[in-house]
Amino acid sequence: MRKILIIVMICAVLLASLGVALLWQSNYGYVLITDGAWKFENSLTRALVVSIPVLVAAYIVVSFLLKIWRFPSLYRGFRRKRSSERSRRHIIQGLIELAEGHWHKAEQMLLKDIQSSDTPLLNYLLAARAAQQQDADDRRDQYLKRAHEITPKADIAIGLTQAELQMAHGQTEQSLATLTRLREFAPKHPYVLKLLSRLYAQLNEWEKLAALLPEIRKRRILPDDKLLELERTTYTQFIRFIAKANAVFSLEEQWKILPKRYREDPEIFKVYIDCLLETQNPAAADKHLRAFLAKNWDEQLIQLYGRVELPQTSKQLDHAETWLKEHGRSPMLLLSLARLSNRLRLWGKARVYYESSLGIHPTVEAYAELAELLESLGERDSAYECFRKGLSLATSRSHSRRSTDGPQNGAVQTTTKTPAAQKQNNTDKNSGNTKNNLVAIK
Repeated sequence: MRKILIIVMICAVLLASLGVALLWQSNYGYVLITDGAWKFENSLTRALVVSIPVLVAAYIVVSFLLKIWRFPSLYRGFRRKRSSERSRRHIIQGLIELAEGHWHKAEQMLLKDIQSSDTPLLNYLLAARAAQQQDADDRRDQYLKRAHEITPKADIAIGLTQAELQMAHGQTEQSLATLTRLREFAPKHPYVLKLLSRLYAQLNEWEKLAALLPEIRKRRILPDDKLLELERTTYTQFIRFIAKANAVFSLEEQWKILPKRYREDPEIFKVYIDCLLETQNPAAADKHLRAFLAKNWDEQLIQLYGRVELPQTSKQLDHAETWLKEHGRSPMLLLSLARLSNRLRLWGKARVYYESSLGIHPTVEAYAELAELLESLGERDSAYECFRKGLSLATSRSHSRRSTDGPQNGAVQTTTKTPAAQKQNNTDKNSGNTKNNLVAIK
């Protein structure tokens, strides 16, 4: 291949020489150049043969002179390019060290040739993260300050990085101050709102988080399932906070302020009813429960209805029995009816409701309460049988859940052996042990 190339080049040179010789011998055209004192006179072909090499030589000389003139700037550009490439290699190596957990090496690499870096902001932000991992808060803040000085327009990016690092390091007050400042000039920034919500939850600032939730929902910052979980947690904790605190507004007034979608959520509503009962406001609990159950039937809520203690228990019972037409197979409704009947000392009706509830869906509470009722009626054997079934149900559920309720399970197992042993001795001692075991089940 190389020989062929040499032969082709020789042939080209020979052909060019032949062409120049032919042009030199030809006399086509006429050229005359004069300024009065001297003149140049020749054929056109010979003038072209002479002028072309002269022009090429002139071009080479001028180009060489221009390169000499531009050499300082070209050299500076070359050095800048080489420094930039070296800085790029350092930042890549720094990222590798950062990913591998070599924080000190990563910090050193990210700060090398940072003056020549195309992305000094990125270098300082990553160096701040590396310093954070070494518990070097002073160096971290210094790098963030330097990043702000060289890139003032990146205040949000720098502030978010600072807030993240402060939160990760447990500096909640500093991170709250940083995020509050960021929200003043970027009130709709998605990540600012997300970090604020996370920090409010961490600080148990449920009131502030509740005020933030409508904006989070509007901006679609969180997935629907995560948002629903956050909303439920926030409003349930907020309601509990209002119930315990001596707030200016009552619990009912705060409930009315909540958006409708949250007031109609069964889980949040259940917490609200629990708080009303804890704050000794059964009338409000009864009113809200009736209104809610009329629109949205819920087994957990109807179970709460039986725990509402009003002076007019008979009216409660009459109203609850009207629900039997549509929800006659509801075990929790039957359990609530049994509790209301028991409170009115309607022992026969209470017993029927308890047994009906247990026939549909056995629960430990229903067994325990029926056992107490039967014992008060003098039916000790039947009471003990209910107790035994409830205890067996509680034990089987505790094993199936694989929970960590060790002390409670231990107490149940201990009480199981005691009544069984005492039953063989005499029946009178059964009643006293039954009471103790019913307390254990509750």
